[in-house]
Amino acid sequence: MNTVKDIYIRRGAMPPRRSGRRPVLLVLLGILAVVALVWGGLARRARRARPAPDETPPAADVERADPARAPEEPVPDEPPEAEADPATIAAVRTRLEEARARLADGDPVAARARAFAALARAPDRATRRAAEDLLGEIHTRLVFNPYPMEEKVEYVVQRGDSLERIGRQHGIGIEQVDLLRRGNGIRGDTIHPGQRLRILQGTFRVEISRTRNELTVYLNDRFFKRYRVGTGRFDQTPVGRFRVTGRLPHPVWYRPDGRVIPYGDPENELGTHWISLDIPRYGIHGTWEPETIGQRASAGCVRLLNEDVEELFLLLPTGTEVVIAD
Repeated sequence: MNTVKDIYIRRGAMPPRRSGRRPVLLVLLGILAVVALVWGGLARRARRARPAPDETPPAADVERADPARAPEEPVPDEPPEAEADPATIAAVRTRLEEARARLADGDPVAARARAFAALARAPDRATRRAAEDLLGEIHTRLVFNPYPMEEKVEYVVQRGDSLERIGRQHGIGIEQVDLLRRGNGIRGDTIHPGQRLRILQGTFRVEISRTRNELTVYLNDRFFKRYRVGTGRFDQTPVGRFRVTGRLPHPVWYRPDGRVIPYGDPENELGTHWISLDIPRYGIHGTWEPETIGQRASAGCVRLLNEDVEELFLLLPTGTEVVIAD
């Protein structure tokens, strides 16, 4: 039997030798493959262990971003102000002290002039608020008593006059006759010829802030008085420009479920007075729950302390503009 080697010998050639390099190369390639796999695995582990700089914030930011560690910061009502001049602040405070002294001495007219002067020069929010708070107190004294005031005109009662007739002559509707009566210290409807009356003239408007839970009254576009209010929970108090459409003392409450709650019933939530707006079922009213003032606690209406809504009831006739904003 001829082998492959014999065949090559007869042909005068030697059979090809198997190279010993091939197994060595295969071994080297295998080693390199194993090294590459191990190196790649180590590199992947290193990449996973090292945080990517564009994904992880600095440690301080992580602390602020963790709600369990850092309480939510309150959102300011207004942007921070630049530091006011101490000398100007001192001068405004002096003027306010003078206004308070005049008011204590029974001269609200002089007190008002000094308080408005202080408000005009107030360089920061704190002094402006102090001047406005004092003006609110002064205006209450002036309007609801027979003091002179630049917004008042004097009138001498004629024979045959009545409060309603005098009101019509001065552009005052029947709704504000009570203000005319109270501002002149009149009980009932009795007046007599020769009697001097002071009649408030001008236009009131109202601005309400849901964020601050405040109602601000302006007379002829000048600050008049600010009141604390309660507004609707979950932003139910509507935002917009409205008008007063009606006024009702001792209101009956018609609940959304159809029940009628009479005035004086403990379940009646409308307080002593109701001022309706030109949006159905919304208005300004009093409350028997004074602890809710300053909070968002109503079903959407704006509520005040009963003594405050009684003042507004006298001041705001039908047609008064009411702007509600955040």
